[in-house]
Amino acid sequence: MGKHTPGPWEYGITREGGLAIWADNEPDHDADALAIACDRPTRDETVDNARLIAAAPDLLAAAEAVLASLGWEEKRSGTTYAGSDKLRTAIAAARGEA
Repeated sequence: MGKHTPGPWEYGITREGGLAIWADNEPDHDADALAIACDRPTRDETVDNARLIAAAPDLLAAAEAVLASLGWEEKRSGTTYAGSDKLRTAIAAARGEA
């Protein structure tokens, strides 16, 4: 797995009026920009997409923590919980392993 830029990630409006996602809480540093979002199909949807992308590092960490807990409980109880496979698949995709 390659290393992603560590969070927290932030999003906001650039000086030019576009939306950007950055990793260092300083949107004026172009070298640290992770993504630039366009205004399609609506501005609200673009902001929602940027918010979701900016939350990705925290979501991955939370998914990994939940899967670790589920794995321990599955071994202890011998029960496979619904959603464990989906969680494993999503984590693998985020890591570039899928």
